[in-house]
Formats: sequence, structure tokens, C-alpha cells
Amino acid sequence: MPAPNWKPGQSGNPKGRPKGYADFSKRCREWADKYGFDYIKDLAAGSDSKIKLDATKFLIERGYGKSTERIEHSLLTLEQMISKVNNKDGE
Repeated sequence: MPAPNWKPGQSGNPKGRPKGYADFSKRCREWADKYGFDYIKDLAAGSDSKIKLDATKFLIERGYGKSTERIEHSLLTLEQMISKVNNKDGE
């Protein structure tokens, strides 16, 4: 892939987002608010629901954005790590 021919500080997308983008997101939110849950519930009962479910997910994500995944973790503080190392050395 060739390097872009942009000058420093020049945008790769000088015209910005297309004009209808915000309108499309708004329409997706309106659709999700009006039909989303009931539509998904109906899809779950159907046999050929994979494509429709993917389309519904797409519309909801375009309207509201993708959900964030929560990751649980348990990190030790520096003091806790040093304490563990010292306890192993003394055993």
C-alpha cells in the first residue's frame, strides 16, 4: 500500500463526515426505540433469524454505539507484590 501524499497537518478526509451521517444515526435510534426490543423478541422465536438479528444489532449500534465490555481483574499493588515476594523468600 503506497504512503499517502498528504502534507503535515493536512487531513486525509478534508470534507469531513457525510452530511447525512447524523441523520442516519438519529433514524437508527428512533427505529431502535420504537421496534428494537419487540423485534428482537420476535426474531428469537423465528427460524431464519440470524440475518435479521445481525441487521437489528447493526442499527442499534449505529444509533447508540457499541456497548463496552466490562473486564474484571484483580491487580496487586506494588506493596502487595513486594510482600508476596518477601513472604516466599522467608519460607
